[in-house]
Amino acid sequence: MGRGAHRRGDLTPPLQAALTALRRVLTQDLDPDPATRTRRIRQGVAADRMPSLGDPEMRHGRKTRTRPFTGYKRHLIKLLGPELIVGATVRPANEPEHHALEPLLPTVTAHGPLAELFVDRGYLGSPTVAALDAAGTAIRAKAWTHRNGGRHPKQAFTIDLAQHQVTCPAP
Repeated sequence: MGRGAHRRGDLTPPLQAALTALRRVLTQDLDPDPATRTRRIRQGVAADRMPSLGDPEMRHGRKTRTRPFTGYKRHLIKLLGPELIVGATVRPANEPEHHALEPLLPTVTAHGPLAELFVDRGYLGSPTVAALDAAGTAIRAKAWTHRNGGRHPKQAFTIDLAQHQVTCPAP
């Protein structure tokens, strides 16, 4: 082998990692085409798509169905009394919000018992939220808006969780 030539297995780890990442970016949006035995552009987006060689941990995410973004999600834990941030983490954009709750919770409970938890609706899928609710922690999240064809919206109902009672606004 000549000077500077490498066999496939002789690449140094940084070079091998860069080539692997480049290969992933170049092929992640392609599928085999059985008709032509070549590759064609995939329908939709590849799962765990890597949009950047410069930042391989970056991912695509969605704020809403119509508002995609590329990057990361930040998660903050804030004590409301003194307005003090006691915990923070940054996770890939394609990771569900509720995955960040369990690792952040010890930063709050280190300051005392948790009486109320104000969360974005994305956190409600966490088993930790269900456990906190069962333990008596008040869980607060914005209600979903719902278009219901002229019927009373959810916000018009009076909900008394302590009495397990919902009052309809209709006379």
